Amino acid sequence: MSEQQKGGHELIAIVTGESGFIGRVLRRELEAAGWTVHGLSAGSSDLNAVDIDICSSDVEELFRDLAPDIVFHLAGISGPMLAADQPTEIVRVNCEGTANVLESAARAKTPRVVYAASVSAYAVGTTTRPEPDSLYATTKKYGEILIDLYRRRLGNGYTSVRVGSVYGPGRQTSNPIHTMIDDGLRGRPVRFNVNEYEPVIWIDDCARLLAGLSAVPHYESAYDAVAEMVGHTEIAYRISSLLGVPTEPYEGKRVDYPAGFDSSALVKATTVIPEVTLQDGIERAIRWRKAELDTYTPIANGTDHGRDGSKLNAGANHD
Repeated sequence: MSEQQKGGHELIAIVTGESGFIGRVLRRELEAAGWTVHGLSAGSSDLNAVDIDICSSDVEELFRDLAPDIVFHLAGISGPMLAADQPTEIVRVNCEGTANVLESAARAKTPRVVYAASVSAYAVGTTTRPEPDSLYATTKKYGEILIDLYRRRLGNGYTSVRVGSVYGPGRQTSNPIHTMIDDGLRGRPVRFNVNEYEPVIWIDDCARLLAGLSAVPHYESAYDAVAEMVGHTEIAYRISSLLGVPTEPYEGKRVDYPAGFDSSALVKATTVIPEVTLQDGIERAIRWRKAELDTYTPIANGTDHGRDGSKLNAGANHD
C-alpha cells in the first residue's frame, strides 16, 4: 500500500512490542512499504519506541493522538519460560494488556488490528479440540477470543495470526532449534524429545507475512503463520549431521499440535510466500550462533513450543 492509495495521507502503523524479536523486523518491512511506524515497548532502550506499559491508560491517549491506520499487537510476556513463577503478572500483561490495546484501538477508530496469537494455544488435545499447554498459551487463546469479540462489534478489520515457532538471528529466549544448535556447537549431543513437533517459521518470512496484512483491507477471523510442521527428531538429525555431533533422544511429553495449521489463507491474502526452508534456516541459524559465541549470553531456560520469546516486560512480546 502506498501513500497515493490513501490520497496522500500519511500511513501510520503502531507496533506494540516493537523492540522484540519479531517487532524489529516487522518495523523494517512496514517502513520499506511506505508506512510511518510508531513502536511501543515497555522498559526498552530502543530510541525508536515509546516506553509504555500496555496496561496503562496512556495507551488510549497515544492511540487517540496518533490515529493509526493499523495496529500490530505483539506486546506481552512471551513464552512459558518467562515469568513462570509469576502467573498473575502473565495474566495482567497478556490479558489485561491486550484488552486495553483493543479498547484503545476501538476508541481511536482504528480500522485494522492484527493480534499476534500463538500456535501454543493449540499444542495438545485432540484434532477436534486442540488445547493450550501452559498458562502463557491460555492467555494467547484469550487474546483470540477478545479479537473475535471486537470483530463482531466493529467488523472484519480485526484478526488474529497464530504465529509459529519463530527462529533465526536476534532471538534471545529459548527455542528448540536454537537450543539444539547451541548443544551441537558446544560439542554436546543434540538432545531432543521424540514425542514433540514444531510448527516452524523463519523470522524474515514471519515478518513479511505480518507486514503483508497492511495491504489487505478486510481480514478473515484468523490466520496461521507456519511454514512447516516438523518433528524434533528430524530437526535434531539435521543439526547433528551438519555439526558432526551425536544425538540424544528421550521420551518426553507429547506435543503434536493435533489440529495442524494451514498458512494458505494468509499466503493468498498477502501474496507473500515463505522462502526459507527448514534446512536453509538451520544452516543460517548455525552461522549466526557461531558468530555469537564469543559474546554468548545463555538464553532463557525452557523449551518454547512456538512462543516467540521476548524479555520480560509489558510491552516487548515476540522478542
